[in-house]
Amino acid sequence: MIILYEIKKFFKEIPNLVFLLALPIIMLYVLGKTSAGFTTVVLENMQEFPAQYELMNLKEVMIPSCYGVMDYFGITMLMMMSFLTCILGANSYSEEYRQKTINRLLVAKHSRFRIFIEKTVGLLLVAAFEIGVFLVIAKGIYKVSFATVRREEVAILLLAFVNSILMLFLGNVIGMIFRKNTLMIIMPLFCIMMLFGGTFTGNLYIEGLSDWMPIYQLQMAAFRVGTLHTYDLFKTVLYIEGTASILMAGVAFWLFLRQDEVR
Repeated sequence: MIILYEIKKFFKEIPNLVFLLALPIIMLYVLGKTSAGFTTVVLENMQEFPAQYELMNLKEVMIPSCYGVMDYFGITMLMMMSFLTCILGANSYSEEYRQKTINRLLVAKHSRFRIFIEKTVGLLLVAAFEIGVFLVIAKGIYKVSFATVRREEVAILLLAFVNSILMLFLGNVIGMIFRKNTLMIIMPLFCIMMLFGGTFTGNLYIEGLSDWMPIYQLQMAAFRVGTLHTYDLFKTVLYIEGTASILMAGVAFWLFLRQDEVR
């Protein structure tokens, strides 16, 4: 079964597992410790003087007393993980071309639609596993609280999961078009986006630039749900993610139908 094949293939590639899973966990610890002094002051002052401080450009936010530095980076690392799913989707096809195992898929007796769906389901299970392990460590060891209400935590997780689906299909497209060195294409773009999108610090905001970073809008939607308890931006982002996922899935499947055997 191709679903099991995708899962086994991922766990055989230990560097992928370490990179996609350990990186956010390590960064959560490092960022939480190194930013604790300054960011904690900002969080505390925002509770008293919210109009004078910015966190992700949210001047009106009254940060709950239970919402701290590790909680902030818990959300940003969760969203970073959802974006890194793009690498998972790209490697799934680029590795098939590199090892020429794509030929077995293209000549299989099953329809290409079934093969594409099974590969997608297998990759989604891997992505769900990674996010699940991250949540266990973040909440169990680092005591991260994404929101004060369970319903709001579920909403934030839904944002991350739907974004993972979108990134997975985007990765499929990149993997089928470029076929090699997909990591060198994806990572520089993502690092720039995360740097100016507030993933690594809540104090870096550039007007006219940060607003255009997709991860910034995703994090903003999560913070508004967790702090303001408002769902306006959440609904907008979720709608855009869902629509884009359907379109990107169509593009990925169309490309898969046009693939030829590798000689």
